[in-house]
Amino acid sequence: MRKALLLAAIGFGLPIVSALPAQALSDRTWVSGLGTDSAPCSRAAPCATFAFAHGQTNPGGEINCVDAGSYGILDISKSITISCEAGTAGIFAPSRFNGITIGAAATDVVTLRGLDIDGLGGAAVGISVSQAKEVHVEKCIIRNFRFGSNASALRTAGGSSETMFMFVVDTVISDNSNGIQLGSAGGFKVVSVKNAIITGSTVDGIGLLNSNAYANVTESIISGNGGSAVNVAAASSTANIDRTTMANNATALTAAGSGATIRTIANSIFNNTSAFVFANGGIIASDGQNRTGGNTNGQDANASVTLK
Repeated sequence: MRKALLLAAIGFGLPIVSALPAQALSDRTWVSGLGTDSAPCSRAAPCATFAFAHGQTNPGGEINCVDAGSYGILDISKSITISCEAGTAGIFAPSRFNGITIGAAATDVVTLRGLDIDGLGGAAVGISVSQAKEVHVEKCIIRNFRFGSNASALRTAGGSSETMFMFVVDTVISDNSNGIQLGSAGGFKVVSVKNAIITGSTVDGIGLLNSNAYANVTESIISGNGGSAVNVAAASSTANIDRTTMANNATALTAAGSGATIRTIANSIFNNTSAFVFANGGIIASDGQNRTGGNTNGQDANASVTLK
Protein backbone atom coordinates (compact mmCIF):
# COMPACT_ATOMS: atom_id res chain seq x y z
CA MET A 1 0.00 0.00 0.00
CA ARG A 2 2.78 2.42 0.94
CA LYS A 3 4.55 1.65 -2.37
CA ALA A 4 1.36 2.32 -4.31
CA LEU A 5 0.83 5.63 -2.53
CA LEU A 6 4.45 6.65 -3.23
CA LEU A 7 4.07 5.87 -6.94
CA ALA A 8 0.81 7.78 -7.05
CA ALA A 9 2.43 10.78 -5.42
CA ILE A 10 5.28 10.70 -7.93
CA GLY A 11 2.77 10.38 -10.77
CA PHE A 12 0.82 13.39 -9.57
CA GLY A 13 4.07 15.32 -9.17
CA LEU A 14 5.23 14.88 -12.74
CA PRO A 15 2.74 17.29 -14.34
CA ILE A 16 3.62 19.87 -11.71
CA VAL A 17 7.31 19.65 -12.67
CA SER A 18 6.60 19.81 -16.41
CA ALA A 19 4.41 22.86 -15.92
CA LEU A 20 7.18 24.92 -14.36
CA PRO A 21 7.85 28.10 -16.39
CA ALA A 22 10.92 28.26 -18.63
CA GLN A 23 13.82 30.37 -17.44
CA ALA A 24 13.27 34.03 -18.33
CA LEU A 25 15.54 35.67 -20.89
CA SER A 26 17.98 38.37 -19.74
CA ASP A 27 18.69 41.85 -21.05
CA ARG A 28 22.42 41.22 -20.57
CA THR A 29 24.21 37.87 -20.90
CA TRP A 30 27.85 36.82 -20.65
CA VAL A 31 30.22 34.42 -22.39
CA SER A 32 33.63 33.20 -21.27
CA GLY A 33 36.43 31.10 -22.66
CA LEU A 34 35.90 28.95 -19.57
CA GLY A 35 32.10 28.99 -19.75
CA THR A 36 29.61 26.24 -20.47
CA ASP A 37 26.41 26.23 -22.49
CA SER A 38 24.53 24.58 -19.64
CA ALA A 39 25.04 27.75 -17.57
CA PRO A 40 22.48 30.59 -17.29
CA CYS A 41 24.83 33.06 -19.10
CA SER A 42 25.05 35.30 -16.05
CA ARG A 43 28.18 37.19 -15.04
CA ALA A 44 28.88 34.61 -12.34
CA ALA A 45 28.04 31.61 -14.58
CA PRO A 46 28.79 32.59 -18.19
CA CYS A 47 28.06 30.39 -21.15
CA ALA A 48 30.52 29.30 -23.83
CA THR A 49 29.19 30.43 -27.22
CA PHE A 50 27.54 33.44 -28.80
CA ALA A 51 24.89 31.16 -30.31
CA PHE A 52 23.73 29.90 -26.90
CA ALA A 53 23.89 33.38 -25.36
CA HIS A 54 21.84 34.78 -28.26
CA GLY A 55 19.03 32.39 -27.33
CA GLN A 56 19.14 33.55 -23.69
CA THR A 57 19.09 37.29 -24.48
CA ASN A 58 16.03 39.49 -24.87
CA PRO A 59 15.54 41.37 -28.15
CA GLY A 60 17.43 44.64 -27.82
CA GLY A 61 19.70 43.13 -25.15
CA GLU A 62 23.47 42.75 -25.01
CA ILE A 63 26.04 39.95 -24.89
CA ASN A 64 29.36 40.74 -23.19
CA CYS A 65 32.61 38.79 -22.88
CA VAL A 66 34.17 38.06 -19.50
CA ASP A 67 37.51 37.25 -21.12
CA ALA A 68 39.15 36.11 -24.34
CA GLY A 69 37.79 33.01 -26.03
CA SER A 70 36.65 31.31 -29.22
CA TYR A 71 32.90 31.83 -29.25
CA GLY A 72 31.68 30.12 -32.42
CA ILE A 73 29.74 31.17 -35.50
CA LEU A 74 26.38 32.85 -35.03
CA ASP A 75 23.00 33.46 -36.69
CA ILE A 76 21.40 36.70 -35.47
CA SER A 77 17.60 36.99 -35.73
CA LYS A 78 16.79 40.05 -33.59
CA SER A 79 18.06 43.41 -32.37
CA ILE A 80 21.11 42.73 -30.24
CA THR A 81 24.50 44.13 -29.25
CA ILE A 82 27.60 41.95 -28.92
CA SER A 83 30.26 44.01 -27.18
CA CYS A 84 33.57 42.35 -26.33
CA GLU A 85 36.56 44.53 -25.51
CA ALA A 86 37.86 42.47 -22.57
CA GLY A 87 40.16 40.41 -24.81
CA THR A 88 40.19 38.61 -28.13
CA ALA A 89 36.60 37.54 -28.85
CA GLY A 90 37.31 35.06 -31.62
CA ILE A 91 35.03 33.52 -34.23
CA PHE A 92 36.59 30.85 -36.44
CA ALA A 93 34.36 30.15 -39.45
CA PRO A 94 34.55 26.62 -40.91
CA SER A 95 35.15 26.10 -44.63
CA ARG A 96 32.32 27.47 -46.81
CA PHE A 97 30.45 28.88 -43.78
CA ASN A 98 29.83 32.47 -42.66
CA GLY A 99 31.18 33.87 -39.42
CA ILE A 100 28.02 35.83 -38.57
CA THR A 101 24.75 35.72 -40.51
CA ILE A 102 22.19 38.45 -39.81
CA GLY A 103 18.59 37.73 -40.79
CA ALA A 104 16.67 39.99 -38.41
CA ALA A 105 13.50 42.01 -38.89
CA ALA A 106 13.57 45.07 -41.13
CA THR A 107 13.22 47.24 -38.00
CA ASP A 108 16.05 45.61 -36.02
CA VAL A 109 19.43 47.13 -35.11
CA VAL A 110 22.52 44.94 -34.62
CA THR A 111 25.82 46.15 -33.12
CA LEU A 112 29.02 44.07 -33.24
CA ARG A 113 31.96 45.45 -31.26
CA GLY A 114 35.41 44.10 -30.51
CA LEU A 115 35.24 40.84 -32.50
CA ASP A 116 38.02 38.97 -34.33
CA ILE A 117 36.32 37.05 -37.14
CA ASP A 118 38.65 34.67 -39.02
CA GLY A 119 37.69 32.65 -42.11
CA LEU A 120 40.89 30.57 -41.97
CA GLY A 121 41.25 30.91 -45.74
CA GLY A 122 38.26 28.76 -46.73
CA ALA A 123 35.12 30.38 -45.33
CA ALA A 124 32.54 32.36 -47.27
CA VAL A 125 31.58 35.67 -45.61
CA GLY A 126 32.66 37.25 -42.34
CA ILE A 127 29.39 39.14 -41.72
CA SER A 128 26.54 38.36 -44.13
CA VAL A 129 23.44 40.56 -43.85
CA SER A 130 20.18 39.49 -45.45
CA GLN A 131 17.92 41.80 -43.44
CA ALA A 132 18.14 44.44 -40.68
CA LYS A 133 17.48 48.15 -40.36
CA GLU A 134 21.03 48.96 -39.23
CA VAL A 135 24.23 46.99 -38.67
CA HIS A 136 27.09 48.63 -36.73
CA VAL A 137 30.56 47.07 -36.93
CA GLU A 138 32.96 48.73 -34.49
CA LYS A 139 36.57 47.92 -33.52
CA CYS A 140 36.48 44.56 -35.27
CA ILE A 141 38.96 42.51 -37.31
CA ILE A 142 37.57 40.50 -40.24
CA ARG A 143 40.08 38.41 -42.18
CA ASN A 144 40.85 35.39 -44.34
CA PHE A 145 37.47 34.86 -46.05
CA ARG A 146 38.57 33.46 -49.40
CA PHE A 147 36.14 30.71 -50.46
CA GLY A 148 36.00 31.70 -54.14
CA SER A 149 36.05 35.07 -55.85
CA ASN A 150 32.79 36.22 -54.22
CA ALA A 151 33.90 35.59 -50.64
CA SER A 152 34.08 38.76 -48.58
CA ALA A 153 34.53 40.22 -45.13
CA LEU A 154 31.17 42.05 -45.12
CA ARG A 155 28.38 41.50 -47.60
CA THR A 156 24.70 42.26 -48.08
CA ALA A 157 22.93 39.26 -49.55
CA GLY A 158 22.02 39.64 -53.22
CA GLY A 159 18.42 38.54 -52.64
CA SER A 160 17.68 41.22 -50.07
CA SER A 161 14.96 43.70 -51.07
CA GLU A 162 14.95 45.82 -47.87
CA THR A 163 16.72 49.13 -47.30
CA MET A 164 19.66 48.65 -44.93
CA PHE A 165 22.28 50.91 -43.40
CA MET A 166 25.70 49.66 -42.29
CA PHE A 167 28.31 51.56 -40.32
CA VAL A 168 31.91 50.30 -40.20
CA VAL A 169 34.16 52.21 -37.79
CA ASP A 170 37.69 51.60 -36.43
CA THR A 171 37.84 48.21 -38.16
CA VAL A 172 40.52 46.23 -40.01
CA ILE A 173 39.45 44.15 -43.03
CA SER A 174 42.36 42.11 -44.37
CA ASP A 175 43.26 39.27 -46.71
CA ASN A 176 39.81 38.41 -48.04
CA SER A 177 38.64 37.82 -51.62
CA ASN A 178 36.69 41.07 -51.28
CA GLY A 179 36.51 43.60 -48.48
CA ILE A 180 32.95 45.00 -48.52
CA GLN A 181 30.35 44.00 -51.13
CA LEU A 182 26.89 45.52 -51.46
CA GLY A 183 24.41 43.43 -53.41
CA SER A 184 20.70 44.13 -53.61
CA ALA A 185 17.49 42.90 -55.16
CA GLY A 186 15.73 46.17 -54.28
CA GLY A 187 15.71 48.84 -51.61
CA PHE A 188 18.81 50.89 -50.80
CA LYS A 189 22.01 49.43 -49.39
CA VAL A 190 24.18 52.08 -47.72
CA VAL A 191 27.54 51.51 -46.04
CA SER A 192 29.41 54.28 -44.22
CA VAL A 193 33.07 53.59 -43.43
CA LYS A 194 35.30 55.67 -41.14
CA ASN A 195 38.81 55.06 -39.86
CA ALA A 196 39.00 51.60 -41.41
CA ILE A 197 41.81 49.69 -43.11
CA ILE A 198 40.89 47.50 -46.08
CA THR A 199 43.87 45.61 -47.45
CA GLY A 200 45.00 42.42 -49.13
CA SER A 201 41.77 41.68 -51.04
CA THR A 202 42.39 39.50 -54.08
CA VAL A 203 39.54 41.33 -55.87
CA ASP A 204 38.11 44.68 -54.63
CA GLY A 205 38.34 46.61 -51.40
CA ILE A 206 34.77 47.94 -51.73
CA GLY A 207 32.41 46.78 -54.48
CA LEU A 208 28.93 48.10 -55.26
CA LEU A 209 27.46 45.20 -57.20
CA ASN A 210 23.89 46.33 -57.94
CA SER A 211 21.87 49.49 -58.46
CA ASN A 212 20.84 51.59 -55.46
CA ALA A 213 24.01 50.80 -53.52
CA TYR A 214 25.89 53.62 -51.80
CA ALA A 215 29.25 53.82 -50.02
CA ASN A 216 30.46 56.75 -47.92
CA VAL A 217 34.16 56.44 -47.03
CA THR A 218 36.13 58.89 -44.92
CA GLU A 219 39.53 58.97 -43.20
CA SER A 220 40.39 55.39 -44.17
CA ILE A 221 43.12 53.40 -45.94
CA ILE A 222 42.31 51.10 -48.87
CA SER A 223 45.62 49.66 -49.99
CA GLY A 224 47.20 46.58 -51.53
CA ASN A 225 44.07 45.15 -53.16
CA GLY A 226 44.29 43.06 -56.34
CA GLY A 227 41.38 44.80 -58.06
CA SER A 228 39.98 48.26 -57.30
CA ALA A 229 40.11 50.10 -54.02
CA VAL A 230 36.51 51.14 -54.80
CA ASN A 231 34.54 49.63 -57.68
CA VAL A 232 31.11 51.06 -58.53
CA ALA A 233 30.13 48.25 -60.85
CA ALA A 234 26.44 49.01 -61.40
CA ALA A 235 24.33 51.79 -62.83
CA SER A 236 22.65 54.20 -60.40
CA SER A 237 25.07 53.48 -57.57
CA THR A 238 27.35 56.00 -55.89
CA ALA A 239 30.50 56.12 -53.78
CA ASN A 240 31.47 59.29 -51.90
CA ILE A 241 35.11 59.26 -50.75
CA ASP A 242 37.00 61.91 -48.80
CA ARG A 243 40.30 62.16 -46.90
CA THR A 244 41.15 58.54 -47.71
CA THR A 245 44.39 56.96 -48.90
CA MET A 246 44.10 54.59 -51.87
CA ALA A 247 47.54 53.24 -52.69
CA ASN A 248 49.21 50.21 -54.27
CA ASN A 249 46.01 48.76 -55.70
CA ALA A 250 45.59 47.52 -59.26
CA THR A 251 43.13 50.42 -59.69
CA ALA A 252 42.16 53.11 -57.22
CA LEU A 253 38.69 54.00 -58.55
CA THR A 254 36.49 52.20 -61.09
CA ALA A 255 33.12 53.54 -62.30
CA ALA A 256 31.35 51.20 -64.72
CA GLY A 257 27.80 51.64 -65.98
CA SER A 258 25.50 54.51 -66.87
CA GLY A 259 25.04 56.66 -63.78
CA ALA A 260 27.69 54.81 -61.78
CA THR A 261 29.23 57.72 -59.87
CA ILE A 262 32.24 58.27 -57.64
CA ARG A 263 32.67 61.63 -55.91
CA THR A 264 36.07 62.40 -54.42
CA ILE A 265 37.56 65.17 -52.29
CA ALA A 266 40.96 65.55 -50.60
CA ASN A 267 42.09 61.95 -51.10
CA SER A 268 45.64 60.60 -51.51
CA ILE A 269 45.86 58.36 -54.60
CA PHE A 270 49.37 56.98 -55.00
CA ASN A 271 51.22 54.18 -56.76
CA ASN A 272 48.25 52.32 -58.18
CA THR A 273 48.64 50.63 -61.54
CA SER A 274 45.75 52.87 -62.67
CA ALA A 275 44.33 55.77 -60.74
CA PHE A 276 40.96 55.92 -62.54
CA VAL A 277 39.09 53.52 -64.82
CA PHE A 278 35.79 54.51 -66.45
CA ALA A 279 33.47 52.34 -68.56
CA ASN A 280 30.08 52.70 -70.25
CA GLY A 281 29.30 56.18 -69.01
CA GLY A 282 30.66 55.92 -65.50
CA ILE A 283 31.49 59.23 -63.80
CA ILE A 284 34.22 60.23 -61.40
CA ALA A 285 33.61 63.72 -60.02
CA SER A 286 36.46 65.53 -58.29
CA ASP A 287 36.85 68.97 -56.76
CA GLY A 288 40.51 68.97 -57.79
CA GLN A 289 41.87 68.63 -54.24
CA ASN A 290 42.99 65.01 -54.58
CA ARG A 291 46.72 64.31 -54.36
CA THR A 292 47.99 61.83 -56.93
CA GLY A 293 51.34 60.42 -57.95
CA GLY A 294 52.95 57.29 -59.35
CA ASN A 295 49.73 56.14 -61.10
CA THR A 296 48.90 55.28 -64.71
CA ASN A 297 45.59 56.88 -65.58
CA GLY A 298 43.53 54.28 -67.51
CA GLN A 299 40.18 55.13 -69.03
CA ASP A 300 38.23 54.08 -72.11
CA ALA A 301 36.62 56.11 -74.90
CA ASN A 302 33.28 56.24 -73.05
CA ALA A 303 34.80 58.00 -70.05
CA SER A 304 32.96 60.91 -68.53
CA VAL A 305 34.91 63.14 -66.16
CA THR A 306 33.54 66.14 -64.35
CA LEU A 307 35.17 68.50 -61.89
CA LYS A 308 32.84 69.76 -59.15
